[in-house]
Amino acid sequence: SELVEKMVAASFLNDTTKRNYFQSFQGRLKQLTKV
Repeated sequence: SELVEKMVAASFLNDTTKRNYFQSFQGRLKQLTKV
């Protein structure tokens, strides 16, 4: 069960990092379009 918990935690972290990266990417695009 430890392996499953680690996999779930890893996928959760991966999901959050992807979301944060996407948000920061969108922010940069907005800044670029403003200029």
